[in-house]
Amino acid sequence: MKAEGEGTGPYYEFIAVLCGQKYTMPLGLVFGRYPAFFVYKSARMSNYLHKGKPNPIYLLSPLDPTLFIKSLRHELKMELSYREGCPQPDSKLGLWYYCKALFSYEDKERYVFRCEDMQKIGGECRPYSRAYGCIVELLVVLTKLQAGIKEPWFLEYARGLKWCVERSSNEDERLVSISDEILRSIEGYIG
Repeated sequence: MKAEGEGTGPYYEFIAVLCGQKYTMPLGLVFGRYPAFFVYKSARMSNYLHKGKPNPIYLLSPLDPTLFIKSLRHELKMELSYREGCPQPDSKLGLWYYCKALFSYEDKERYVFRCEDMQKIGGECRPYSRAYGCIVELLVVLTKLQAGIKEPWFLEYARGLKWCVERSSNEDERLVSISDEILRSIEGYIG
């Protein structure tokens, strides 16, 4: 059951890096008294989280939004350094946090965890850009589709987000190509 103040604020987007597994995944945390996140039961990450004990998770707020797609491609996990099964935060990648995630409750589609102990552990970030936000939102749509969640408005929304990336990045080739790739993936899931 949801605790008072748990997950009542805005979403903040991170890349979760698990201890004990070389696994990364974009992850949105809802801030409140206890930052909370959910993982769809159909997502691979749900197999790596424990209900009965704390889950140490490192959270990266990346300087470069293309790291989100690298995490989905399973490339980022190979670029990180690990010690005793946990990632070694690299400040060149962005701002890092540590989260001791505890199982809170589950519903029909997902497990909900809260960060009992969330600490900033290093790195820095720069001002948030509109293109960055649109790429992240494209990835939210993609990861929902990958988890089997499909809404009729996803495709039109994703096309608008791709346009947002083009406009707000002044057609930065690197960001536009990433948004193209994500949109093609979304189209592949929708058919």
